[in-house]
Amino acid sequence: MKKFTLPVGIVLSLLVIAALVGAAWQPQPTAAVEPRTFASYEELVQYIEKNSRLAEESRHLPYFSYGGREIATTGSANKMAAPQAAVPETANDMNVMNDAADYSSTNIQVAGVDEADMVKTDGKYLYIITGDEVKILAAYPPQEARVLARIKFEGRPAELFINQDRMMVLGSDESGQKIVDLIYDIKNREKPELKKKVEFKGSAVSSRLIGDYVYLMATTHMGNKIELPWISTDGIVRTIPPTQIHYFDGLDYSYCYTRILAINMMNEKESVGGKTILAGSSQNIYVSPDNIYLTNSKVPDVRIYTNKLLDSLATLVPEAYQQRIIKIKDTDGTAREKLQQAEVVLEEYIGQVDYARATELEEKIRSYQEKWQRDLERERNQTTVHKLGVSGNKVTYRGQGEVPGRVLNQFSMDEHQGFFRIATTSESWLLTDRTPSNNIFVLDKDMKIAGKLQGLAPNERIYSARFMGQRAYLVTFRQVDPLFVIDLSDPCKPAVLGQLKIPGFSNYLHPYDENHIIGIGKEVAAPMSEPIPLPRLDAPQSTPASGSVVSDQVVEKMIMPPPVVRSEGLKISLFDVTNPLQPREVAKYVVDGYSDSIARQEHKAVLFSREKNLLVLPVSIGPPFIIMEDRAGAGTRARYGERWEGVYVFDLSNTRIKLRGKIEHPADNRYQGGTGLPVKRSLYIEEVLYTVSDQLVKMNDLKNLREIQQVKL
Repeated sequence: MKKFTLPVGIVLSLLVIAALVGAAWQPQPTAAVEPRTFASYEELVQYIEKNSRLAEESRHLPYFSYGGREIATTGSANKMAAPQAAVPETANDMNVMNDAADYSSTNIQVAGVDEADMVKTDGKYLYIITGDEVKILAAYPPQEARVLARIKFEGRPAELFINQDRMMVLGSDESGQKIVDLIYDIKNREKPELKKKVEFKGSAVSSRLIGDYVYLMATTHMGNKIELPWISTDGIVRTIPPTQIHYFDGLDYSYCYTRILAINMMNEKESVGGKTILAGSSQNIYVSPDNIYLTNSKVPDVRIYTNKLLDSLATLVPEAYQQRIIKIKDTDGTAREKLQQAEVVLEEYIGQVDYARATELEEKIRSYQEKWQRDLERERNQTTVHKLGVSGNKVTYRGQGEVPGRVLNQFSMDEHQGFFRIATTSESWLLTDRTPSNNIFVLDKDMKIAGKLQGLAPNERIYSARFMGQRAYLVTFRQVDPLFVIDLSDPCKPAVLGQLKIPGFSNYLHPYDENHIIGIGKEVAAPMSEPIPLPRLDAPQSTPASGSVVSDQVVEKMIMPPPVVRSEGLKISLFDVTNPLQPREVAKYVVDGYSDSIARQEHKAVLFSREKNLLVLPVSIGPPFIIMEDRAGAGTRARYGERWEGVYVFDLSNTRIKLRGKIEHPADNRYQGGTGLPVKRSLYIEEVLYTVSDQLVKMNDLKNLREIQQVKL
């Protein structure tokens, strides 16, 4: 009898799949059970080294691509999602009052949960980060505007919080390796007094201010040597012991310490609280007044899938061979090594059967392979969500959940009446190759899926999401911009109410009121429904490559597919969802030219007030090309041409968008080629509009946009 050899392709596929299959299942910890901690430093090191090896093994096998990236790149990690009320209250909607003035505050995600920013105001003063300085300006009245104080930050300041007469500045040291948080007493704005300094190794992910407490989320990555995390408060260093480092069962490619610190801004004597968790890098964060939600992509566990694969292979052979394969599961060694041992057993058996039986076995192995690959791809496309409760300086673990797909950004998440809602983009491999579709999942207080809506807009991805009370709004995009209106009144049965398809897309959705939504994105040319007929060809045509005649007759028509859709100018849309079954775009404004706005990626750059019928957006306009100049004796150089930088100010009602005017921030002598100064933020105090770039603060009358004053920074 001729020996039959197991095809090399199948053997390699088995090695790949078995090493990957671990992504399809992982045990779930019981909700509200505090994660385990390490007993010693040695146990911590062993855990990291062992699990890192297993994760790396699957990461570098053929056909496996790391799934830790976020799907979408059109948004930052900070976009707008829905607060708790039916009509979400953002800081811009809430026009906070004090004794000095009516003023706008940072455009935040959730009412009562402030977000740090590079510019803040309290209605009388401005607090601005530029370069390595924090500047305090007397802002109102504008005629008396001036710089009161300059605080030199030893490193790189990034964002700040203001809470009454306290200011917290968040940044990093010069090396970028340490986070530095400084708390100042600013009763005397001309002479801020440093009250507290907190430092630790790591990089900031996000932060929130709830009441008097700042919750800072950060990651500390491992170096060549595994070190314990530490924190320094006013020069006193405290090392976090292994018994206070929590961890979950599971693998990760790059372990780091996820740190949630709770810092009291008003009482510098209170110790810093929080929690330290050993996990992968958190990708997106959502924060409600009571909870923090951290998301991570799952990582395959090669051990589980290898054992499942060996169990399946054992069913294909007689009992004597079965036992030999089953015993391989208990051996040490990698998944590849275990499968190589199983291969020897399979080769031995297949070599003893006839061709027909060998072919039958091969087909069964292939069927296992295909199923395991599909299971693997589904599993590594999962997102894990960790829920942590916050109260004062206490952070408490409240459980974890899991949903298919990847999260665009924090605005794809929301908490409402005890339920956590999340929108994802997932990919399918069952009958198609990595076809994306979109979903909404509703999780209960124990982070178990209570309701779901899957398969929205095949072949498209989520570009923006917004939750508003009992509804959700999703914008997906490929060639047109479908706006989906989704009913969440029954958390267990989410359902599509209506949809609208128009050219373009929105990267950011902002509620105007309960029946109208503002969209900020890009216009695109309307997609063509018919192929393009090319002109008649009246002469024989030849291919350049061969010179052969294509046709010696007149070609009546040649067809080519529609061109790739290209985005055009910045677009502001106003959607009417009064009838959720038939949403309408009731108004739009497209900025001419090669225009864009940081507001598409950064929600804090948006200034909106329904009471003032006001929308202000930073806008950049410039040529879509680069001019190459030939300089005598100096070679060529790129000249990008002039760019207009400033803000567009709109009158906005529930029926129209009308341009009120523009405010430019022109270049100074240090800027080559006439490029303007990009406006980073805008705000108002009473009837004065303030626009802030790195070197200039302009003050204009909010009604007629007449310039009142400007202060150079």
